[in-house]
Amino acid sequence: MYPLEDTIVAVSTPPGRGAIGIVRLSGRRAFEMASRVFRPRAGSPPAGDVGTAEMPVAWPVRRVLLGTFVDPAGDEPIDTGFLILFRGPRSFTGEDLAEFHLHGSPPVLRAVVDVLTRLGARPAQPGEFTYRAFIHGKVDLAQAEALNDLIQADALWQARSALHHLQGHLSQTLRAWKEDLIELIARYEAAVDFGEAENMQFFEPGEAERRLDDLIGRIADLLATYRQGRALREGLRVVIVGKPNAGKSSLFNALLREPRAIVTPLPGTTRDFITERLIVDGLAVELVDTAGVRPTPEVVERLGIERTLQQIAEADLVLWVLDGSVPLDAEDDAVYAVIRDKTFRAFRNKGDLPAAWPLEAFTARYGAPLQGSISCETGAGVADVMDVIRAAVRDIQQIWRDHAVVVTNARHEACLRRARKALQRARYGLRTQAPEPIVLEDLRSALRALDEITGETDVEDILGRIFAQFCIGK
Repeated sequence: MYPLEDTIVAVSTPPGRGAIGIVRLSGRRAFEMASRVFRPRAGSPPAGDVGTAEMPVAWPVRRVLLGTFVDPAGDEPIDTGFLILFRGPRSFTGEDLAEFHLHGSPPVLRAVVDVLTRLGARPAQPGEFTYRAFIHGKVDLAQAEALNDLIQADALWQARSALHHLQGHLSQTLRAWKEDLIELIARYEAAVDFGEAENMQFFEPGEAERRLDDLIGRIADLLATYRQGRALREGLRVVIVGKPNAGKSSLFNALLREPRAIVTPLPGTTRDFITERLIVDGLAVELVDTAGVRPTPEVVERLGIERTLQQIAEADLVLWVLDGSVPLDAEDDAVYAVIRDKTFRAFRNKGDLPAAWPLEAFTARYGAPLQGSISCETGAGVADVMDVIRAAVRDIQQIWRDHAVVVTNARHEACLRRARKALQRARYGLRTQAPEPIVLEDLRSALRALDEITGETDVEDILGRIFAQFCIGK
């Protein structure tokens, strides 16, 4: 991973021009380097008591200092701005940290970074500041991931759920579970070490089973929130399906209110899926237009249909578009066969043309109600389709309101599944009177899986993958 002995530097504001740009400097030499490039203006706050051998000029910490940033090689000014010093461990990284607040001019920010690198700072890698915060115990791994989610959020509910995890709600829940699990492990270890020799009883009859059942149930309840939690973090995935020429791309364009997908009278126009992102009531919605589902010998169209099936498998909500101007047929049956186990809402399209079948015919054929009739040509009924999407959005938001913690991250979900499986093995071991060391190993496996979520199990390749997703400067 990243070496901790270096002092690191990076621009922490987004690329491009802006009113403000921030350069962040963290590490053992941060204060000393800051003192070499910053000249405080007269009338700045008086010196504090933070002077060190590395920092010959003693300035107050956690105070805004106004002054000029210079290149010490010739004392040439670069910009005027503010310097804020944070003494470790009371800083974001847990180390001495300096933040330079300058004008958001890319050449100015590059010049300050160049000067600091000449003084010995190393350009930070993606996520390296947050990695140091993790290493120094300022955040755990789940909170670090939530911080990245918060930065990357493009919808209010993404940001809201990320902040919830950043504040430690998931970590606190896991901590309570781990305390229960550690107590079970400790008592089992005592039973293995001393039980036979001392003829001691470490559990009341049925106590271990009850406690394991309780833990398994709590993990199962949390896992049950993942489908909605993933939609909070990544966006609600809404996939439009139907047979060729049913009007899928027309509905896609109507929902977006722009001609994003090509529409022609010819069936099979869409050969691959197309995605666009909407924000609906503060939640991101990934809208997907797909190739029509039908048996076909044509190679390219068949590949498009295979991708449609993959999109259906990953969908949170399926919008089934039917051609109301032609009778229901085997191609419609083929669509139903691949979506019947998904959450879907069906709409009869082409309401501006004479209807070839009544609404009741759909229910009689497929055993599900038709949501309504629409016309993408005139726009009639398109608002009803959007209302269906809004209802799905509200359901997800309600799940978040109803649960103290919601699982949003696929890595966390995988760890929780491993923990539950290990606890279920331990529970089976108790029921079948397996040797105590075997039960004990399953309990330890469950603890390791929970520890992996918060990073208390130090798995180097996992840390590398996670922090590599961060932006530079965070």
